[in-house]
Amino acid sequence: ELHEQREQQEPQEQKEQHELHELQEPHERREQDVQQEQQEQHEQQEQVHEQTEEQEQQEQQEQNYEQEEEQEEKEKLGQGEKLEQQQDDATVAAPQEWQQQQQ
Repeated sequence: ELHEQREQQEPQEQKEQHELHELQEPHERREQDVQQEQQEQHEQQEQVHEQTEEQEQQEQQEQNYEQEEEQEEKEKLGQGEKLEQQQDDATVAAPQEWQQQQQ
């Protein structure tokens, strides 16, 4: 009896496996389609990304150029201020030294 049951089960199992396999096939095809779509989307995104990167680099270069100009202006002004500051320090320091010498 056990033997007979197993023989009945086996074709059943084979049938189920076969059905499973048939179910998997369209699923696999769908996965391939999905992968293809993802690949295409990915390539588009990369192109867009490259374009935006180029734009950003250009903008960055323009900003850098403006910053450099500003920096140069500031340095010119700063040097003027520093010179004035040093002169102020000298005038402040001089009377103290003069006082010390007097004592």
